[in-house]
Amino acid sequence: MELKEKFTVHGYDIALNSPCFVTGKISANAELCLKAYVTDIEAGERIVQMFNGHARLDKWPYNAASAFPQVEVAVSVKNQDALCELQRLTSKNENVISREIIEQARQAPANQPSPLTD
Repeated sequence: MELKEKFTVHGYDIALNSPCFVTGKISANAELCLKAYVTDIEAGERIVQMFNGHARLDKWPYNAASAFPQVEVAVSVKNQDALCELQRLTSKNENVISREIIEQARQAPANQPSPLTD
């Protein structure tokens, strides 16, 4: 049975020293990252494992801004289409992520419609 977790995208930001989820390489440059709320810390840890460690669990948002931890997924500039595809696929799948969705997003061709410019 494939592992699936709730993954509610709530925006984009800039990440520093984060691995690209497509290549796994860490850049010294600021990278675009997608932020998604997850149900709890354990679910966030499982999601980071789905990304083979190429995502980051942000545990601190238990404050007035949010009642949920979040996972941050970054990409290098040349792989931004994969990040947009990840958002598209999870949204289409009722905000649920799986390894299959991550792999599909990693394979996204360049020049996909971007929620950042639409």
